[in-house]
Amino acid sequence: MTKRPRFLHRVARERYDSRRFANPYFTHGKPRNRRKALVAAAFALTVGGLLGATGYLFASPRFDVAEVGVEGCRTIAPEAVRAIVDQELDRRAYLFLDRRNRFLFDPEPVRAAINASFSLDRLEVTREGKRVLVTLSEKVSQIVWKSADARFLVDLQGTVLRELGDDEPLPDLGKPLPAFIDVNRVPPSVGGTVLSADEVAGIFSFHEWLTRLGILFGTTRVDRLAGKWMSVETADGYDVLFDPLGDVQAQAENLNAVLHDQVKDPGKLQYVDLRFGDHVYFK
Repeated sequence: MTKRPRFLHRVARERYDSRRFANPYFTHGKPRNRRKALVAAAFALTVGGLLGATGYLFASPRFDVAEVGVEGCRTIAPEAVRAIVDQELDRRAYLFLDRRNRFLFDPEPVRAAINASFSLDRLEVTREGKRVLVTLSEKVSQIVWKSADARFLVDLQGTVLRELGDDEPLPDLGKPLPAFIDVNRVPPSVGGTVLSADEVAGIFSFHEWLTRLGILFGTTRVDRLAGKWMSVETADGYDVLFDPLGDVQAQAENLNAVLHDQVKDPGKLQYVDLRFGDHVYFK
């Protein structure tokens, strides 16, 4: 009789330890796991949806820039500007995306690329929906600068405006543009200077004096490495060396005196050097 209570006590203890009598209203393990799973699933769906929407916005051709407009060109071909813009739009913004997408469009690289090819008075690049508009104002070119096999347009400040294409005709500004030849054959950079404004003014003033004296002339040669000496090729075949920063009128008068008093046949001349004041040298 004494052993049975101990047996019952041992069985009850084992059943208690095995949790067979646990209250079902206090089992929280499974509901908590379900909530975590639902939250994780909702988060995954949200992130996936956002990634899908973002990928659609940035990668779909539906949102690409479809047109490039160019306004304000005078001597520059609009097609040349449009080609620069298209090249920039096709550049990669990120690994698999390009700047043609309207949400990734950045006007600054486009402006920089255009300014690298043309020296302009004004430049604006804007986007309106699927259209990029380039509005520009050109500087007025006054000189054709030839260096090696390249040709450039230069303004009165001596600034290089742009390079001319191989077969591109000279701009029609109502009068022929004077041609300057760089004897050093060193192509300049767009936006750089090949002459100072005072030198350009002096050259044009000397050209005017030659016209007054009835001397026909063609190109002007410039040696920028040898103190920027300059010479004008005349129709009679001789060169006139002059200093555009000196007294241009005095040099023209000295030239006139040599041709009338000392040279009987200008066709036999090789050069007349006017750069040293009243000391005129000729051969």
